[in-house]
Amino acid sequence: MLHEIQHGELNGTIDLPASKSYVQRFLAAALLSKGDVCLSAPSNAADVLAALSVIQMLGADARIDSNGDFRVKKGTTFAGGELFCGESGLCARMFAPIAGLHGNDFYVDGYKSMQRRHFLHDFKQLEAFGLKVKSDDEKIPVHFSGRLKPARATLDASRTSQLLTGLLFALPLCDDDSHIKAENLVSKPYIDMTISLMREFGVSVEVNGDEYHIPGNQSYKPIDRKAETDWSAAANFMVAAAMAGECEIRDVSMDSHQADKVILDVFDEANVDYDIKDNNSIVVRQSTPEAFSLDLTHAPDLFPALLPLACHAKGPCRFSDLPRLQNKESNRLEALVREYRKLGAEFEILNNDQMLVHPAKLHYADVNSWGDHRVIMSLVIAGIANEGLMIHDSGHVSKSFPDFFEAMNSLNAKCHAYQR
Repeated sequence: MLHEIQHGELNGTIDLPASKSYVQRFLAAALLSKGDVCLSAPSNAADVLAALSVIQMLGADARIDSNGDFRVKKGTTFAGGELFCGESGLCARMFAPIAGLHGNDFYVDGYKSMQRRHFLHDFKQLEAFGLKVKSDDEKIPVHFSGRLKPARATLDASRTSQLLTGLLFALPLCDDDSHIKAENLVSKPYIDMTISLMREFGVSVEVNGDEYHIPGNQSYKPIDRKAETDWSAAANFMVAAAMAGECEIRDVSMDSHQADKVILDVFDEANVDYDIKDNNSIVVRQSTPEAFSLDLTHAPDLFPALLPLACHAKGPCRFSDLPRLQNKESNRLEALVREYRKLGAEFEILNNDQMLVHPAKLHYADVNSWGDHRVIMSLVIAGIANEGLMIHDSGHVSKSFPDFFEAMNSLNAKCHAYQR
């Protein structure tokens, strides 16, 4: 599929889908609970459906009600075998420690696109917790044997926090305490989200800086919750409105631990015109942004969303910790620089860690998605706010936001779909 995006002005009010990061974590905790659990207003993103499928593979009785709610209760015991994670790196890293609780051999696999994401370094760290790990070529499928055990260990969390999330979920069910020191932790807000959810399910973790004490012999209690709206999706619509019109995004939690909520700080620095209403709605109005900067250590997914705004700013915008962009659905640094240069963007790579995005008027061009949902959304915003574009392989947006184009068009955007 491809989409032609025309220049336009956005106007209206929109409700956005649930955070896939929140829903996937909720499903992990629901799997470990011994009672009936309900999550209302979940997302139908591909990664979420992958997580729902994985907990079914792990023995959960999980279903989708007629109103779209997810219901999960205890099912059978996991007998081992395949955990197919689709294109979700979070599923792969989070559920591997959880599967290891059962003591049966299993392997983690996914679509071919996952094979360029190097998992073995992360998974090998599970050997400190009693699992044996092997892979033929350092990529998926990765095979596991043994049983997860409590341990005192140091974890390299410099590339991802997702394995730590899986360990935090699983280790409370072991028969003794564990202690993890997370070195060079990135995406810490997602660890805060994990721990907050665990506490809602009645499970405790003691945190002291980069050290995590996880008491054993705990149990997850069943709860019912409404899913959090996705701040990552909201960021795209906020940037689109800041460049091309006015938009109200409803029901975004100001108490959320989602990393991309930091876009509010960026908007403050850039002097973007926005208001937060009492009902947790955000109204964003067209602005001419000042130059801004962002360290991507804890919020790498904001780079694609903010790139159109950076091109539109009054002065050069600085992004740092660029390596955080490389091990995603694509190498997002390479993908976005290459495609935005087709549109006329100007980049200055200062070193391997930092980059300046200079102000530039973007023009029409044919661009590629690189099979990456966040690259797609970024380019669509750029097209709407400038002279338009044609984007190829745009269907990959379904990974996090299947209705993205429909949502944009509901705000008077002009996104026209074509089948190849």
